[in-house]
Parts: sequence; structure tokens; C-alpha cells
Amino acid sequence: WLLVMSDTIAVDVSDSMDGVGAQHLMLVRLLKAQRFARLLAMFRSEKLQSKLRFINYLDALVSTSSNLDLLMHILKLCFLIFWLNHLLCCAWYATGTLSQTDTGTGWLDALYPLDVAYGQHSVLFQYTTALHWAMTQMTPGSMEVQAKNSVERMLAIVSIMFGLLFGSSIISMLSSKMVQRLIHQQDRTKQTAKLRQFLAQQGIHASLVYRIEKAYQHRVTAPTRLKYPDIVALSFIPTYLQSELKQFMFG
Repeated sequence: WLLVMSDTIAVDVSDSMDGVGAQHLMLVRLLKAQRFARLLAMFRSEKLQSKLRFINYLDALVSTSSNLDLLMHILKLCFLIFWLNHLLCCAWYATGTLSQTDTGTGWLDALYPLDVAYGQHSVLFQYTTALHWAMTQMTPGSMEVQAKNSVERMLAIVSIMFGLLFGSSIISMLSSKMVQRLIHQQDRTKQTAKLRQFLAQQGIHASLVYRIEKAYQHRVTAPTRLKYPDIVALSFIPTYLQSELKQFMFG
């Protein structure tokens, strides 16, 4: 900006001089053209930097796509757990509303805290109590509600068995997903470190190193396009279907 201001002052002084000859007029025009060229270069530089910032933002989104996939997978599992517990909660509440039981009572007839039965509380409190009971069947948690008749006891037994199977499956799925993500992240970090070490040993300048690293990050985070030999399941379909598929794909 100091250069631009100095050019502007020079132009103004030159314009204010009387009796300017042809050479001075040519000099004034050259100074104006130089000022315009510098302003245009600065404008283009700002546009280029804004474009680079936008490209870096897109690269950051792509690099975090795997993290978003993992987060979405965890959220789906949490929603599935809540939905199953909601169904179990409804079943537990239904057993409490049975009028005919072998013991003549149910969990809704139990007093809480001391003089008011669960069935006399609000619907929201009854639902949250039943949901709390359902979630304790899949976790090591406990609560004060217990089965009061044979139907409720059988439902509790089935819920515990289901919780053992389902809970272990959820834990194994989540652990496998986290381990795969950790191994993949460690491999990418190791390869990036080797690439930086190689470029540093070769004395590559910083701008080229930055572009190479960005290109590498973009390539490793981009979704892989599957090819025909990668699909092992295609080898088990009949030959005529394979031929028809290849003709459709490759012409």
C-alpha cells in the first residue's frame, strides 16, 4: 500500500504542474498504468487467497469424512439401543397393567416412595420408570422396581438374556469400528511423516511441500472406486451373467 500511495502522490504532483511537456505527460500516463497494474495484481492476489482458503476448507471436510462416518455409526447404534429399550419399556408397562395375575399384584401397585403406588403417579413418571427398568436389563445397572408376578418375572428373564446377547454384540461392533479407525489413522500418520521426512531430506521448498501434502491427503481420503476384480462375489454367479455384466460395463 505504501508503494501505491507514493505512486498516487507522484501522479497528483505531476498533474498539478503547469506547462507539462509531452515527455512529462507520457511519464504521468506510465505512472497511472503502473498504479492500475499494481492494484489489479493486488485484487487478483486477494481473489486467489480466498479461493485457496475455500479449497483448504473443502479438503478439511473431506479429511474428516471418515470421522463423520464413525460418528454417524455411533449415533445409529445409540438410536437402535434407545428404540429397543423403548419397546421393552412398553412391554414392561403393559405387564404392569394386567388385572389378572397369579400373585394379585404388579409392579405398578408397588409403593413409591412410601405411600403412593407407581400407577398413581403421572404418565411421564411411569414411562421413565419403565424405560429405566428396561435399560438396566441391558446394562449392569439396577433400580428399585422388581417383578411382582410370574408374567413380569418371565419378561425380566427374557430381557436379561436378550441384553446379554445384544449388549455384547453392540460392544464388539463398536470396538471393531474404533480399532479399524485407529489402525487406519496410525497408518496415515506414519505415511505422512515419511513423506515429510523424504521431502525435507531432498530440500524441497515449502510451497511445493504444502501442495504435495495436500494432494496426498486428498487422494487417501477420496472414496475408492471399486473395480471388477475387487468384487469376489461376482466369481460365484453363472458365466452367462458375468458375460452379460461385462458386456454392459465395457461394451
